[in-house]
Amino acid sequence: MAWCASSACSSLAELSVSFKFHRGNAWAKSARRKCLYLYIYFIDRELGLIHVSIQTWFPMVMQVYVNGHEWLAQELDQHHIGYTLVGNAFIDVDDLQRAQAFSDRLAALDWPKRLDRYARPKTIPTVPYSPLNKRLVSSAFRRKPCISGLARAF
Repeated sequence: MAWCASSACSSLAELSVSFKFHRGNAWAKSARRKCLYLYIYFIDRELGLIHVSIQTWFPMVMQVYVNGHEWLAQELDQHHIGYTLVGNAFIDVDDLQRAQAFSDRLAALDWPKRLDRYARPKTIPTVPYSPLNKRLVSSAFRRKPCISGLARAF
């Protein structure tokens, strides 16, 4: 499986709760925090190019992004329907009705069932050890200033 991993730092507006115990008061205040995201890109046999975004702080939300054009191109190939794809845009499709039917079916797929497999630890490729990877992963848990960069591409 071909894949690559990278990380990026972004700024996040977050609410924090403050207490004054001697007064018994609590209030929420807004704060900007730096947050490190890990990104993994790979090609799935059914869905094409997939991009997984993992936040490195609890509750460690994971988002999976799927390119619907990649999926539709695979469906058109399987059904021997000609098309011209430039970049990420279809500029010509031989059978528009069938292509539209495939596209409509994409929205009706059971997405949680299909994408839950990427939430399992062994499904997403792990990044092999290297000094750069050690820096990328350890910085995510130390909460020091973020670094970003390409971990390794295969």
